[in-house]
Parts: sequence; C-alpha cells; structure tokens
Amino acid sequence: MIEGWPVQFLPVACALDAEALRQAVEVEIRDGGAAVTTRVLSAEHVMATALSIGRPKDLARVGQFVEQCVFDVDKFCDILDRHDLKDAWRRYCEKFDVADLRAASKRR
Repeated sequence: MIEGWPVQFLPVACALDAEALRQAVEVEIRDGGAAVTTRVLSAEHVMATALSIGRPKDLARVGQFVEQCVFDVDKFCDILDRHDLKDAWRRYCEKFDVADLRAASKRR
C-alpha cells in the first residue's frame, strides 16, 4: 500500500513482461487533492502474465477479468499467440469451463 493505494511491483523477467511495460499507459490518479501520474499495464497483459505464472491466485485473477468482460479479446488473443500461451489458455478454458474466447473472436 502506498498512501492507501494497493500497488504491485513486477520485475521484467521475460519478453511478455518487457512488452507489457513498453505498452503500459499513463493514468492520472486523484486522491482528494494532488494528482499522481503513473503507468498501468493493460488488462490483457495482466491476464497473460497471470496465465503464464499459473498459480491458483493468478488463475483467479484471470477469472475476474473474464467474468467482468473488461478486456479486449482480440488484443488478448494476439498476446497469447506472440508469447506462446495458446496451450495455457486452452487448459484454463477446460479447467474452468470457459467458452474459448479465441473462437468467438475469430467469428467476428
């Protein structure tokens, strides 16, 4: 927690992490008074990173994004393709009985 805000610092350990950091977007956060500008990873990169790590808490995080539908399916699929995570996504879909969003994305 930094001044009441939950934060997570992630080291750059692989090509996926480096890409996520390069594509992070700047956002302005206001907490009553002064604004603070920070960089935030995209939902799609957070999901892909969590999927690649694969711990139960990481897979739960993926589930939260899927349930809330707060990510771009095409962008997520592109990241899965570039970082060889297609099999991890397939296993996730099978394990958690999730309709494969990749198939739906290709039908558009």
